[in-house]
Amino acid sequence: MDPATIPISQENLSFALPNAPQFPFHFHPSRVSPTIGGRKKGQGKMTEPPPEQRTRKKGKRGERSSAAARFAALPPDVRERILALLPYWDVIQLYGVCRAWRRLRLHTTTPVVDIDLRDLLMVDGCTIYEAAIYGLRVALGDERRSRPVEMLDLTYCSGDRDMRTHADNLMERVQPHRIRISLARSCALTTGELLDAFFRRLDRWVMYVPFLAGELELRGGDHRVPMIDGTGAELLDVLSLSQAVLKDAPRLRSLRSLTLSGVTVAVPLVPGEWCPLLERLRIEDCRVERRAVVVLLPRLKLLAMEDVDVGSAGREDAPFGDVAVDAPELEELAVSCSTRWAVDYRSFAVRAPALRRLRWREQFAQCVRVDVGNPGSVSEGTIEFTANGECEMKLFRAQMMKMLRGLLPDLTPNSIADVARPYMKLDIRTTVDEDTGGEVIQEEKLTCDIGGLLMSRPT
Repeated sequence: MDPATIPISQENLSFALPNAPQFPFHFHPSRVSPTIGGRKKGQGKMTEPPPEQRTRKKGKRGERSSAAARFAALPPDVRERILALLPYWDVIQLYGVCRAWRRLRLHTTTPVVDIDLRDLLMVDGCTIYEAAIYGLRVALGDERRSRPVEMLDLTYCSGDRDMRTHADNLMERVQPHRIRISLARSCALTTGELLDAFFRRLDRWVMYVPFLAGELELRGGDHRVPMIDGTGAELLDVLSLSQAVLKDAPRLRSLRSLTLSGVTVAVPLVPGEWCPLLERLRIEDCRVERRAVVVLLPRLKLLAMEDVDVGSAGREDAPFGDVAVDAPELEELAVSCSTRWAVDYRSFAVRAPALRRLRWREQFAQCVRVDVGNPGSVSEGTIEFTANGECEMKLFRAQMMKMLRGLLPDLTPNSIADVARPYMKLDIRTTVDEDTGGEVIQEEKLTCDIGGLLMSRPT
């Protein structure tokens, strides 16, 4: 039977390695086998085995080599499918103890490497098992003989300095194209250590990015975002930060895409000073402690802001923050917020002469200024507001007219409403407010089709 036609599953993996041995080797310290090669640690030199045992042992080595040779002889796609079904740690174990597996080049068949350094802790929960780190580095292989992995998914405790050092060394060893870092809570066991780790979660620290890394994703776990340094920091293209506290501006001159999701921004949000070459900026579900957001980016193509709280920390007098956008090459602007959790802005000003798509949903601003240069340049988008009893529709309607005035500067303020009326739609419906115990309220939804409105205008 052609090996390429054999269905691959956990049950029939034995066809590739029918006589594969069971290696007494585990990386997790709580499961490390007490014997290595049949001899306990601390014992003296083993006595010479009888001739019949030596013969049998030699034959077993021959069987292992033959099994590995048969596996290596399989078509590459079948071999990769088999390896894809094995847990990564099983591949690590085989790779670390069997020369034949080393020749298969782990990086070629494992494009995604997922490592949790917490699995390498000793039973005390605080000390890294150094032998496991060594075995892991051996398993990852020499980057001079194998291409870098596509993605390194790494989890560790940022409050543990040893883990941070090992994580930086592993990233440098693997040289991945994409890196995903998940910062976990402290691995300490005692109450004192837990409290110490809690207060140290906002300590300043440095992460070293390897040379070949082009994308970095950091899941902060409410920890402080590290200072990004290393040979790859100046070559990084994409940076994504989520669930973290940003206390140091990420000054990355080569960055093209920046995403902030669930981030508390404790520094002035001026991305043009951080990353002047940005082309894509996404800010989602973030809280900006300062009262102003200033986006001055000459190469920006996309700006998306969703549920961005600007300057409301410790204040009750709405409206709150100011947002200013000046991007001569901006093509798409998307601003939205949740209807019931809206944070009003005091002002929102945008100058984007190249704007083509505008999507605005629910975000109220006391003062709105839109400058798109030529009338009718925006060819796609919608403006949408919903009044649910807490907000008055007339305020939303007034803001919509201000925005349309910026999109159609050639029309007088009195004529804009008449021109836009055929492309405006008001829906009224009743809904149940679960926050007030099931109260039935009336919602009004006002929508304006910008694309239809501007396409109907004479050129």
